[in-house]
Amino acid sequence: GTKQIKFWQDKNQEEVDFILEHQTTIIPLEVKFKEELKSTDLSGLNNFTKCYPNIKKAFIINLNIQQKDNKIKLILPYTLTQDII
Repeated sequence: GTKQIKFWQDKNQEEVDFILEHQTTIIPLEVKFKEELKSTDLSGLNNFTKCYPNIKKAFIINLNIQQKDNKIKLILPYTLTQDII
């Protein structure tokens, strides 16, 4: 069956843009349409992975940077499918 695309927000208004389900895996995905990321851009994903410690990876799609910071991987839009699945 078709899986739903969801978003997440905690009581402190921290949020993650998309929560994808792929088979039995939950994939949090944040989208930032900018080249210069700030540490606050990671806060939603950081809080999500603290709330759900079984999450193995999380992603920020951005315009400029490809790197990994703990569980969070920064990727470019055109690498989305090869990176998350």
